[in-house]
Amino acid sequence: NHLSLIVDNHPVTNQRALLTSRYGIDWSVCTEQDIFSVDFESKCVIENGYDTQYDDSFLLNMLSIHMGTALNRPDIRCIIHCHPLSICTLVGLKEPFNRIMNVHQNNSRFTMLNKIGYDEEYGGWFVSDEYEKFSKLIGTDNDIIFLTHHGVVVTADCIETAFDRYYFLDLSAQIQCNIYSTQKEVKYVEQSTVDAGQIQAFKEQEKRSAVFHFNATVNALGL
Repeated sequence: NHLSLIVDNHPVTNQRALLTSRYGIDWSVCTEQDIFSVDFESKCVIENGYDTQYDDSFLLNMLSIHMGTALNRPDIRCIIHCHPLSICTLVGLKEPFNRIMNVHQNNSRFTMLNKIGYDEEYGGWFVSDEYEKFSKLIGTDNDIIFLTHHGVVVTADCIETAFDRYYFLDLSAQIQCNIYSTQKEVKYVEQSTVDAGQIQAFKEQEKRSAVFHFNATVNALGL
């Protein structure tokens, strides 16, 4: 649905800003001309007279999600917000079934390394004043937010890592939904099988692996 980048010093304002694409443009055909920027403090579009193609309520809702998430997290540089089928299936379930659980090694990444904040209250469509809500949900060390009856927010300090986290999170949700669909007893990965040393080793390799993954995907698409 939305993807954004955060910069500390926009070339026009020399202040923190959010970059994203105009409404109604598929990312597969998005060009430089489709990108606009919004000042973090004023929440105004920086490019004078630029047609974002957003309805006002849509734009304010998008800013509420993205700017709220990054509000008190200077480490966040890229935010992906979307509504993938398997994750939306999970966030429609009651706790604990709405959470990523240790049913596969992919899933264990999101219970031990990339932490998830869970929103249990659905606020409705196009809410535009939830900056503090998203700031609280992402907290000081969460990387991801699950939004009940809504979707997901994935963050990182770069595009490559955000893409990699989203890809494997979606895969983990698919695995979990498929396991649920068997209606058989679930066999969980023991938390103790992944020790602190392994977690730290993966954390150190996460960005390197993400860059390879991102570049391989770009090359496969011929971009």
